[in-house]
Amino acid sequence: MQEPEYNVPRPFVRHFDATVCNLFPDVDKKSFKILDVAAGTGLLGLELNKLGYQNIDALDMSQEMLNRAKNKKVYTKLICTAITDQRMNGIETAEYDALTCSSAVCAGQVQPGAFAKMLNFVKPGGLLCFNISFLEEKNYDGKFKELEEAGQWRLLKKERIPFLLEKQLEECYLYIYEGQRKVPS
Repeated sequence: MQEPEYNVPRPFVRHFDATVCNLFPDVDKKSFKILDVAAGTGLLGLELNKLGYQNIDALDMSQEMLNRAKNKKVYTKLICTAITDQRMNGIETAEYDALTCSSAVCAGQVQPGAFAKMLNFVKPGGLLCFNISFLEEKNYDGKFKELEEAGQWRLLKKERIPFLLEKQLEECYLYIYEGQRKVPS
C-alpha cells in the first residue's frame, strides 16, 4: 500500500519543535522522549526525526499500522493498544517529555476522556500536542476546559494549520498544552 502524498505533519511538527525549543532552550532532541499517539504509518514520527528527535515511541491500536510505522525506522518502541482510561501496559506514569497526536482526535479514535490518561504519560511540565478538526472541536471543548480549570494542564498555543480531510486540504486547530499534573508518590 502506498503512503499518502501530503505534507500535513510538517506544520504540526514545526509548531511542536518551536515550542520545545522555546520552553527548553538547552534541549537535547536526541534524548527528548516523545510518545506518538495514534501513530498510524509513522508520518509524524518521520517528520520529528528529520528535526533531530530520536527517542520516539509509537502507540496505535492497529498492528498493521504499527508494522508500516516500523519500516520508517524512527521509533524506539511500538505499542499496540487503544487509549482508554484504564492502566496501560508498556507505558509508565510520567515517562515522556511530550506526547503528540496528529489527525486522531475524533470520534472512534481518541475520545475526550482519554486526555486525562494521556496527561499521566507526560512528566509535569511536559507537552501534549495534537490537532483537531473544526467540526470535532465542539465535542472536546468541555473536556479541555475541565482539565484547565482543574489545574491539570495549561494552554500554550492554539493555531490554525493545514489538515487533510477526505483527500481535501482543509484547516484544523493545533493545540499545545503544558501538563501541570503532579506525579503521585
